[in-house]
Amino acid sequence: MELRHLRYFVAVAEQLHFRGAAERLRIAQPALSHQIRALEDDLGVRLFDRSGRRVRLTMAGSAFLEGARSTLGQAERARRAAVRAHRGEVGRLSLGFVGSAAHEVLPRLVRAFREDRPDVELELRALYTPEQVRELEGGRIDVGLLRNPPTYDSLEVLPVARESLLAVLPADHHLASEERIPLAALADEDFVFPPRRLSPAIHDRVIGLCQQAGFSPRVVQESAEAEADSVTAQSLAGMVAAGLGVSLTVNIPENLNNPGVVCRPVYGPEASWDLVVAWRRNESSPVVRAFVGVTKRIVDSSG
Repeated sequence: MELRHLRYFVAVAEQLHFRGAAERLRIAQPALSHQIRALEDDLGVRLFDRSGRRVRLTMAGSAFLEGARSTLGQAERARRAAVRAHRGEVGRLSLGFVGSAAHEVLPRLVRAFREDRPDVELELRALYTPEQVRELEGGRIDVGLLRNPPTYDSLEVLPVARESLLAVLPADHHLASEERIPLAALADEDFVFPPRRLSPAIHDRVIGLCQQAGFSPRVVQESAEAEADSVTAQSLAGMVAAGLGVSLTVNIPENLNNPGVVCRPVYGPEASWDLVVAWRRNESSPVVRAFVGVTKRIVDSSG
């Protein structure tokens, strides 16, 4: 017994007319009659009473009709589920993100993706860039929203925003009233930095920018280690407010609730970098491909 036999049977049962059912199914009437007889032989019962001018369901046929309709309905639901999964309309997506992305870029991407794929379950994980790279390569997250890492043969990246370097200063600092600060103006300051191990690429980039501006920053204190950029930002801001030093970062949210500090953009050579969406090269997941597609549309529309 095949699904087509059930479709043929239901068509005849609903039409109670072989010619009408054959026209509905767009097959020849003799072929339909042959398939119904084959189904009856397979079941070992008569499904239709063909005596007289009218075709009628037998008791066995009436009992079979309910199950046939149910089976065809289940098959159609399974077909639709398979098609939706193939299109990336259902499933699960684990997305890593750096803390600074949570204030603008992440909400924009997540909102657009949920509108496009409302039935995909999203898991969001706040992770530093190196952690995201490890989780991506290990298959523990599907997509990362991170600062542009060094070249990784296993990953593809799509730039989605530019992040500028910020100077974090005590509110009473002599440069606090400036709209933008030249990096060289901080040469004689003490610095508070997050631990290098949390984001080596960004740490080394900041040190390199300072050296390009003619000085090596004098680091007197490291901010407390935490599991998310935003938590480290609060710790760093607290140390700056306490007068331990100034800092350079991209992690301070604009709405940071600390009246003791101010954040000012830094201008200098290459004092900004890309925030990117990253995924595994040759990724086969339809859900990941769908997320990348939504991200590309947002980037194209904003560019």
